[in-house]
Amino acid sequence: MINRVRRILLLLLLLALPAAAAARDFLYFPTIYGSIMIYLYVGSGNDVVIPESIDGLPVGMIGPNAFHDSRMTSVTIPNTVTTIGNAAFAGCTKLTNIIISSSLTNISYAAFSGCKSLTKITIPNSVTAISYSAFSGCTSLTDISIGNGVIDIKPSALQGCTSLSTITVDALNSAYSSADGVLFNKGQTTLIKYPQKRKVGSYTIPNSVTTIATEAFYGCNNLASVTIPNSTTTIEDSAFASCTSLTGVTIPNSVTSIGDEAFSGCKRFINVTIPNSVLRVGDGAFSGCNSLINVSIGNSVVNICNNAFAGCKRLTSVTIPNSVIYIGEGAFSGISSLQEITVEALNSFYRSVDGILFDKSQTTLIQFPPGNKFLTYTIPHGVTSIGRNAFDGCTDLAGLMIPASVTSVGADACLGCVNLTEAYFRGSAPSIESNGLSRQNVFAAAIAYYVPGTAGWSTTFAGNPTKKWNPEALTIGSGVHARKNNFGFTFTWDSGKGMVIEAASNLANPVWIPLQTNTLSGSLSYFSDPHLPNYLTNYPSRFYRARSP
Repeated sequence: MINRVRRILLLLLLLALPAAAAARDFLYFPTIYGSIMIYLYVGSGNDVVIPESIDGLPVGMIGPNAFHDSRMTSVTIPNTVTTIGNAAFAGCTKLTNIIISSSLTNISYAAFSGCKSLTKITIPNSVTAISYSAFSGCTSLTDISIGNGVIDIKPSALQGCTSLSTITVDALNSAYSSADGVLFNKGQTTLIKYPQKRKVGSYTIPNSVTTIATEAFYGCNNLASVTIPNSTTTIEDSAFASCTSLTGVTIPNSVTSIGDEAFSGCKRFINVTIPNSVLRVGDGAFSGCNSLINVSIGNSVVNICNNAFAGCKRLTSVTIPNSVIYIGEGAFSGISSLQEITVEALNSFYRSVDGILFDKSQTTLIQFPPGNKFLTYTIPHGVTSIGRNAFDGCTDLAGLMIPASVTSVGADACLGCVNLTEAYFRGSAPSIESNGLSRQNVFAAAIAYYVPGTAGWSTTFAGNPTKKWNPEALTIGSGVHARKNNFGFTFTWDSGKGMVIEAASNLANPVWIPLQTNTLSGSLSYFSDPHLPNYLTNYPSRFYRARSP
């Protein structure tokens, strides 16, 4: 009898060992719902089977990051599990197979992101929502099947799934449908996701589509052309972002809104026509379209938002129609070839002067075209504000003359002005807007010259060194002489101060050439132009100026 009892106890112990051993692979705790939550996997197995119960309680939850970066190759999630936490299996780069619980209701944020070896996934009918970035970066995922219970798929859920060729939706799903492997809403009025690896060089969007959803074609590098139907009214954020093989699209006259970064990174775009129906061009909508050489903005556009065309390096000119009432910060910044911005005469909010963009009252300098080859530029008197990124990318600009009317300067006003060495201020030190990180790049590496007696100056300004400057110190005396092949004049300057005489052949677009640098021992000196004969042969006039070295 005793031996029989021992054999029964031994058998029970042996039967309990797998569950006990499995439990040791997890750190867990009981929840108030009468179930177990696994909050960390500490095992090292390749094929992981999560137990249905631990300590007599069902395993109902897998906590956030519980399996993050684990080296397992497969995982079975039991039907007791109803909840998977954020990033629960994120970074499991060797995971090739997942069996998902048929009781799961939600695939949380980044739950399987970065599972680079995962090739196929079936979403059970119990799941109602697939959250942001749920499968993002699953670069080997080729097929995904969506059950009939899913009613909410967030943008970016499949972002970076570069091998995805087919999305299939259960025919009984009430919210979504698929056609030719492409994901739509049920009525196919919204195109939600075009698989990045769908083996089609061109694609015609069905005539039923009115909305191209956020990130619908994001990163579709194999897509060479796409036809947008006249039924489409809205192109949402990042809809075609990073479609690097697209050379352009025809935006139909039915479209009224182009979302933020809608075509950003489409680096092969050459021409863009924004039709008259469009009211808004979103933030960064065409930013990074490196090959873009021509853009036509429709005469109904009201808003050109922040960075809308930033970094379109080959764009040489742009015309702002009368309809525009808002141009965002940096809308045309970093365009190295941009030579002029033209504003139509009847625009009530903006104007252009010599191809430079101002507000209508010409109190704010909004954008100086980087392709404008001015070496020095004098900001017109009356300008009170220099906008954010106003001179961004002006690599030829060497000097700025800032009038006393300027009281504020936007963040990164001279970002990328690698040759800017001199900034002359006629008034008090203007306020500088912070870019959130520092106050650098406001005037690049320029020395800030200021007039003695004006306020707010110290040994540095916005991180740059300062020097005193007396713009009125040069006084031409009576000793001006001009004779054949020679010209000179007597002048006064601050005694003991350094001085550079420069010359230019015109004032419309001056190129100032240094001729002589002196430190005066007295206040009176004489200058004779040693290069005048060469210039008399080629130029009808000669202009001079003096500055501090």
